[in-house]
Amino acid sequence: MYRIASFLMPHPSALISRAVTFGLPAMEILLSVGQVFAQYQNVQPVDWSKYVGMTGIQPGDTFGQDINTILNNESRYLYSWVNSNYQLETYKYFNDVPGYYGGSLDGDGVRPLAHFAWGNAVMLRTGTYDPTITQLQESVALERTEYAIRGVAMTHMANRPDSSGWGQGTAYGTWQGAYWASRGAQAGWMLWDLINTETKTAVANMVKHEADHFINYTVPYWRNPDGSTNFPGDTKAEENAWNSRVLTIAQAMMPDDPNVDLWRRKASELMVSSYSRESDIDNTILMDGKPVNEWIHGYNTFDDGVLVNHNRAHPGYMTVHTLTFDTLVDTSLAGQYIPESAFFNDQVNWNATTELNFVVGANPYGTGLNLPPGGTIFNKKPDGTLDPTPYFPNGDDWSSNPAADVNYVLHLVYGAVRNLDTGQEVDAMDWAQVEVDALRNLQLRSGHDGNIYENGDWASDRDGNEIDTYRELSESWLVHWLDQHNQLSPISNHWGELAISGDFDSDGDVDAADLLAWRAGFGLATDADLTDGDTNADGDVDGADFLVWQRHFDASSLDAESAVAAVPEPATMILLIGFVAVCLGIELGLRKIGCRCWQITFL
Repeated sequence: MYRIASFLMPHPSALISRAVTFGLPAMEILLSVGQVFAQYQNVQPVDWSKYVGMTGIQPGDTFGQDINTILNNESRYLYSWVNSNYQLETYKYFNDVPGYYGGSLDGDGVRPLAHFAWGNAVMLRTGTYDPTITQLQESVALERTEYAIRGVAMTHMANRPDSSGWGQGTAYGTWQGAYWASRGAQAGWMLWDLINTETKTAVANMVKHEADHFINYTVPYWRNPDGSTNFPGDTKAEENAWNSRVLTIAQAMMPDDPNVDLWRRKASELMVSSYSRESDIDNTILMDGKPVNEWIHGYNTFDDGVLVNHNRAHPGYMTVHTLTFDTLVDTSLAGQYIPESAFFNDQVNWNATTELNFVVGANPYGTGLNLPPGGTIFNKKPDGTLDPTPYFPNGDDWSSNPAADVNYVLHLVYGAVRNLDTGQEVDAMDWAQVEVDALRNLQLRSGHDGNIYENGDWASDRDGNEIDTYRELSESWLVHWLDQHNQLSPISNHWGELAISGDFDSDGDVDAADLLAWRAGFGLATDADLTDGDTNADGDVDGADFLVWQRHFDASSLDAESAVAAVPEPATMILLIGFVAVCLGIELGLRKIGCRCWQITFL
């Protein structure tokens, strides 16, 4: 029954016809169609209307302009490269719609399409796609982006009649499939209102399958609580982080799914485990409502934030903490709180890349002696200027040019958003600008047509890294863009809906404390956010935000006297004070006789 539901298309006559071929009862097919529809219709699209007037690059935003110059030139190269290297497949189980297929169901065939679609979706949605640079009309760009999304989702086992394909439980994708699925799903979700029913169905099936697989997943650890090693030279930090991705996008897309609480719980466990330290074995600080030491069953980094992967102290994987930070994108676009687990140990991780001094000849991590010149990972040149080339204590096994790794830009942008650089000599965005400038210089090398890399830049898979860079630089831009417009959700100790909740202090309820928070921010005209009392995300704090609070607050937590005391003095609010006091009295009185009309009273 599950197999049938996972691949049939929402056209009953065609489905019944195919059912006969497989010898399946028509009634079973129709029930399966209903299941597919329910899954696809359970998706809650991004509300892009709240970003009206925010698209494009703000005047004076040099960093944003520089990133988008790189992105538009790189997209010109990639639209052509993908179209030349991926054939158009007819997906017969989806009404013969066309989509890209890379000739394989592994990381070489699927992952690049997911990352390509992700980068395209960000540019199209933020209004920064420039057809004069890409030499491709926006409608064609959208069409090819949907081809890429289909190439990811329609080759997934949840969407193929014989369960062939990639994904959890198959020969392909068990190791990293959750990551490919999350990126393809994010791209589809960002473009949900612009893609067709077949594509939506395939994406929803894929996400549901992958997320459900991890509900009972046993989280791996580099080391056990007693210090014994499970995987010598191979931290599970980034693996746990990338597996969390599909759970966070699933809960953002399908917040009403019966398994959403299970997805969130496992996502928290994976994210806390990712960059857990030995000292966290005894850490009783609450994280997403549960002590850290109850979330974890081992650890993946040293106490100073350094981790070992590829048998070396590896900066490239230390900065891949961005895979959990990315929860910020899913939750902010969905209008949800960002769970605090997404940023667990981020300050320790940050300090390990910006302040920790690696002494030449020392071997504190058991991986080999630290190489010259020593110092910090992000460092300065002898003349005092910022060096775009990070320092690799045990050598770099990825590239001949360490400045080529764009993940450092993303790491630095998140550091700026989180204010992790507070009190440090160098601002995070200054580092990020230096890294972006270095990437632009690589792109401007002779013989390039928008591509950043050339043979010799990477140890292997130059084109795969080109597309990875496109996606990560797009994420750097998206996070920067959301932050500029005060559209990042607040961090909280729980998951769940943020929009129009009135929970200004992010403690999970709507009560008197939230009213006081709104009062403190009342009158702000620009740049206000949720913590100031701006619950409808229009940048100011006014009576409209108050009305949202009163529609959602728990009346038993507040009496009329408290409500009146919390409201500002201006004459424009006097009538509102009286109105609230009266309605609170009516509400509380009616509760005593078993009636409830609060929602009717305030609509």
